Amino acid sequence: MSEQLPAGFSLEATAQSRGALTRVREIKSAATLLRLALAYGGLGMSLRETCAWAEAGGIASLSDPSLLERLCKAAPWLGDIVAVLIAEQAKVPADRWDGYRLRALDGTSICEPGADRTTWRLHVGYDLASGQVDQLELTDGRGAEHIQRLIYAPGDVVLADRYYARPRDLRPVIDAGADFIVRTGWNSLRLLQANGEPLDLFAALAAQAEQEGELQVRIHEGTTESPSQQPLILRLIVRRKDPEQAEAERKRLLKDAKKRGKQPDPRSLEAAKYIPRCQPAPSRRPISSPSIASAGRWSWHLSGSRAWLASTCCRPKSLNLHGHGSMPG
Repeated sequence: MSEQLPAGFSLEATAQSRGALTRVREIKSAATLLRLALAYGGLGMSLRETCAWAEAGGIASLSDPSLLERLCKAAPWLGDIVAVLIAEQAKVPADRWDGYRLRALDGTSICEPGADRTTWRLHVGYDLASGQVDQLELTDGRGAEHIQRLIYAPGDVVLADRYYARPRDLRPVIDAGADFIVRTGWNSLRLLQANGEPLDLFAALAAQAEQEGELQVRIHEGTTESPSQQPLILRLIVRRKDPEQAEAERKRLLKDAKKRGKQPDPRSLEAAKYIPRCQPAPSRRPISSPSIASAGRWSWHLSGSRAWLASTCCRPKSLNLHGHGSMPG
């Protein structure tokens, strides 16, 4: 890892300045402290296993409580290391997808031991071409998932799930010169016809003859709309699911409704047959409908990294995560 750090970034100097290495006793250097942190967090070892591993390898000799204390003090320093590694990765020219830099955004919940609700939420930005995390933000459990968590540049296209389809969050992405491909539900956005008239979404879905179709829609942005503002027009790309996929989703909805003692909404059962995604229209350079449909399949790359990051953070009484903010690329 030391070879991947930028020139001028000193592990020893930064560890001392951040209070991670104040006394050189059991742990003789910043590099040793980093190895212990990677063993505990990255390899999934317990505190006792990490201490035993360090003892057997002649790396360090210390007790479980001592290691925990050192790791807690090192949290700000470890955060600095993550930030500079992401910043270095962002300097590498990324491959382009259909002329764009394709990114994915998702969030995962982290619960400390004994918690009955989300303690922290980790928001992850992922560059799909390079296969690298390019932005992290850690919030408390009240930090909502929204598409403006990422810092955008012209030429970016962000992939996001239906939870990110919120009317007031989409326009700032376009204003930053970026595009989005966001999955949406039948009730996530208030969809209108391009001329502002009401849209019968289910009638439009029923009239779709091909497996993939497209229509232009206008998004009602609520009270934030002003007469001088151009309406937010999107392309709604709809893909009809295979019968097996649609049936699996229908069964999931029925099972969930039964568990909650409610009847499923018939509109949700009908919408389960489709995968709708929206993208700005007119785009600066339009993306073909098949490309939009296929782009959604790329986002599975994010799930592995997101799960690993969550499991790394979710350690018993582990690193003090409070107070850490965004780590952009």
